[in-house]
Amino acid sequence: MQNLFVLAETGGTNTNAMLAAFFPFVLMFVVLYMLMIRPQRKKEQERKKMIDEVKKGDKIVTIGGIYATVVSTKDEDLIIKIDPAKEVCVKLTRSGVHRVIASDQKTDGSKP
Repeated sequence: MQNLFVLAETGGTNTNAMLAAFFPFVLMFVVLYMLMIRPQRKKEQERKKMIDEVKKGDKIVTIGGIYATVVSTKDEDLIIKIDPAKEVCVKLTRSGVHRVIASDQKTDGSKP
């Protein structure tokens, strides 16, 4: 009750009360940023770097789960070889790359 009288006497503007009411929202935004937004941005930057570094001869997995080898690269397109025995090649955009496989891993899905 005393707070109502104080607000009425001061004309309804109490900066300390306004800051105290606003502080939890600022704190929630900071926590949200640190737990969700920042890690997501970092993950996106790592993915963009990986996609930009794809070069001829890299073994990749597409978003569709196809294992392939990069034959040639252009600006935003890759030519990938899916079946080396039959020379089956496909054109793919860089954004279709899910991951680049390390050269010491097998591409047939079996464990080394």
